Amino acid sequence: MIATLLVWSHIMEAGFYSRKLLILEAIIQSTKLKEHVFSILGSPLDLAKKIIEQCFSQENEGIKSYRENLDSIKRMALGLSSAERSAEDGDKLASYSVYQYSFQQFFQSSIRARQGHVLDRALTRILEENGIKSYTKLEHEEVLKEIGVQTSARHDIDVLGSLDQNYLLIQIRSRDDTGGTTAKGSLVELIRDVGKTRKYPNRRLLYVIYIWEPLNRQQRESLISRIRDSLQLNEDDVKILREGNTLSYGTNLDLKLVYGPAELFESLQQFFSKGVDVEGYSRLMEMLSEWDDLWLSYALATLELENKISSGVSNFEVLEEVMKEQGIEIQDTDITDYRKRSCEIAEQLLRSWRKDTICFSAPADQLNYIRDLVLLKIVHKAISEGVQNN
Repeated sequence: MIATLLVWSHIMEAGFYSRKLLILEAIIQSTKLKEHVFSILGSPLDLAKKIIEQCFSQENEGIKSYRENLDSIKRMALGLSSAERSAEDGDKLASYSVYQYSFQQFFQSSIRARQGHVLDRALTRILEENGIKSYTKLEHEEVLKEIGVQTSARHDIDVLGSLDQNYLLIQIRSRDDTGGTTAKGSLVELIRDVGKTRKYPNRRLLYVIYIWEPLNRQQRESLISRIRDSLQLNEDDVKILREGNTLSYGTNLDLKLVYGPAELFESLQQFFSKGVDVEGYSRLMEMLSEWDDLWLSYALATLELENKISSGVSNFEVLEEVMKEQGIEIQDTDITDYRKRSCEIAEQLLRSWRKDTICFSAPADQLNYIRDLVLLKIVHKAISEGVQNN
């Protein structure tokens, strides 16, 4: 099982906070880590790599380069044109606001779609581990045609799988309060289209609307209302959905609204008449929650962008200067032993760190900060020299 492949440790290295970097773990661990974890987290890890590359880039202004993505509308609507003019007169706060907005815009727009990919891939992986065949996005339309489902337009599907001629279609939302009324209605567009064409499946098809986060159900009634309006359901049908039961819609087509993994797996067990490894899923989710590549690179880039604007130098640059002075170069062995070596290098560098550019005042926090900079430097070496094998 996936969950037995990796054991994350949270042991604190003599005063250092623990860090787990999957980009480096993929080099150290077996190909199983690459196969399972990277198949799920590959997209956000790619974003982490991109940020790290920019942090250490000596070309195109490095982490300041995201300003190039500002368009005239944002400059006008957000007042950034005024900030740019002030920046030209030496206003560092105005200058920082422009660069900071540009970086945040890049990050937020990049992470939004990647979150959905992670949910899709995590669910697909656990289905496959339980013997349920999953289909790629490119296969979805053809598979639906094979089972007799014909629609007037293409519909985006998150997960499509099958077992013993029984088919499962899942539309995922992280929370039920995500999106407005149009977004809620879009969750059942395919079913509505099938109802109009009367081209129902020739195999059993369970259509699941899966709300990933089970604890918050603020918009559950609103979501059910949108489903009712889109499919023109009667009050008896609405009652079935409200009670968490399966609604038959036409021939061979069932609809169910589920919240969280417990309800999902119960539904799958009933539909496929097959047990599902719920504990394995829980262990997988725990494992996928224990990695630091993206938040660490994002946090450091955010802080160092401010340093770059306010003082003209980032700690990424200071790090490289001090490493050069000390004759320290990142070696391949530092990659495979990155936890221990990053701590050792940080302790050595702290003795020669003369510039007052670290935002934390406590010595222990400063030491940890330098260690984190070293960690990103190790990742940068792995990326730039093609050491990573994902």
